[in-house]
Amino acid sequence: MLLVLLVVLPTGLLAWLAIRGVRDERARVAGQLYAAAESRLTDVDARIERWLEEKSGRLMDLTASSGRDVEAWRDLVRTTPEISQIVVRAADGRLVHPPLGDAISDAESQFLVRIRRILEGGFPSGPVEPISQYDISQRSRPVIDHGWVPWYWDEGLHLLFWRRDPAGSIIAIELDRTRLMSDLLVALPMEGDDSRSGANLWHMALEDSQGRVLSQTGSPMGEGEAVETVERRLSPPLGAWVLRAEVRSSSLGALGIYLRVAGLILAAAVLGGLAYVFHRESSRELREASERVGFVNQVSHELRTPLTNIRLYAELLERRLGEDDENRSYLDIIVAECSRLSRLIGNVLTFARRNRGSLAVHPVEGSVDETLRSVAAQFGPSLEAKGMEIGFDLAATQPVPFDPDALEQIVGNLLSNVEKYAADGEVAEISSRQNDRVTLIRVADHGPGIPEDREESVFEPFVRLSDSLTEGVAGTGIGLSIARELARLHGGELRLVKADRGTCFELELPKKPTRRPR
Repeated sequence: MLLVLLVVLPTGLLAWLAIRGVRDERARVAGQLYAAAESRLTDVDARIERWLEEKSGRLMDLTASSGRDVEAWRDLVRTTPEISQIVVRAADGRLVHPPLGDAISDAESQFLVRIRRILEGGFPSGPVEPISQYDISQRSRPVIDHGWVPWYWDEGLHLLFWRRDPAGSIIAIELDRTRLMSDLLVALPMEGDDSRSGANLWHMALEDSQGRVLSQTGSPMGEGEAVETVERRLSPPLGAWVLRAEVRSSSLGALGIYLRVAGLILAAAVLGGLAYVFHRESSRELREASERVGFVNQVSHELRTPLTNIRLYAELLERRLGEDDENRSYLDIIVAECSRLSRLIGNVLTFARRNRGSLAVHPVEGSVDETLRSVAAQFGPSLEAKGMEIGFDLAATQPVPFDPDALEQIVGNLLSNVEKYAADGEVAEISSRQNDRVTLIRVADHGPGIPEDREESVFEPFVRLSDSLTEGVAGTGIGLSIARELARLHGGELRLVKADRGTCFELELPKKPTRRPR
């Protein structure tokens, strides 16, 4: 499960970063394309404005001659395709052209009807300003002495160019709408590809006030294909017309997504490969460790029988020898070392059963004090050889249910630690107390003690104290761990309690032990 998490979590993080990167990249590209589209529409609008300025210059040149008569104006209309009709009004408001009465033609009469409201409203006047700042919707705004007047009639927008001559007369020219549209669309920069947009294609359309498409370039975008749509109204006098641009997604964006997905798959494959290698190596190490543990357990079982026989015959031989026999001291050493080796093998086998989950206790009624004296008797010779004595303060006289073998192993491990680490204290104290609920057993010494920051760690397997305390002392580091586990299987606890000097372990056994399932 840990190896799976080591693969899934980094892969998930990389996937999240990739998705976020794609989203941010799309937002960035969309922002760039939006800005490029706005710039493009601004350029188109500027080119249309310049075209209108050129058109107004041409019309001013055509109407520069003053003093023309009616026939001259009519001849100008006939010979100039872009002009539909001309109206001339004198400074005093009198209509000079077209002539009223029978001399007026039907086309001129219809023209006067179309511009009646413009004639009634009058033309702007005032100081000079650039044409681009003229707005027909604000009549009171100062303008120059020429300009454009847009108005709607019949099929749509019409344009009227007017100028004021030095004598104060107003000359207004209606442009032919068909020719105007033709010239305007020819002048529009509606190319489909923009060199500044790279691989992005434009779809641009010009729409009139009624939403009719006057001109467009490029194929319309498919559903979900357009990144951004940008609109811009043209500058006056064509303010009712709208330029709309759509930007097609670049294939480079899809390539970036594919590259990120490929990188994510590659990273997942690498992580999966590393996890497989780690799993294989860890499995191999676990198998080797299991084989080593099994070998140690097997050897321990094989050693237990001959060691028991050695100890048995050594004790029998010890009884046959007299107190003054010089060989008795050798037998005492053999018996003590056999006992120590038996305890070591017992700890190894108990630890193995604990790891397999088969460790259990079997309580029977018995005397705790008798078991404590029996264990102390086993350690008596080895402690005396180191100049130590055992002090007893036993008061657990009532029989209680406990596992004698487990209690012997617990107290034996505690006394073994006293023998190893606290021989300088010269005294080992064993005490017991009972109440209505528990039996308390304490094993204390007057040795160097255990540092406060290591009080809990000493119960962990294979943990030993600093080298200054353990230097030259043999041990496996599993005794206290096994002792606490056996105490908890009784339903009790083994803890380290504070003492004025040395170390003190307290074993708590309930009077009604509860077997804890493994």
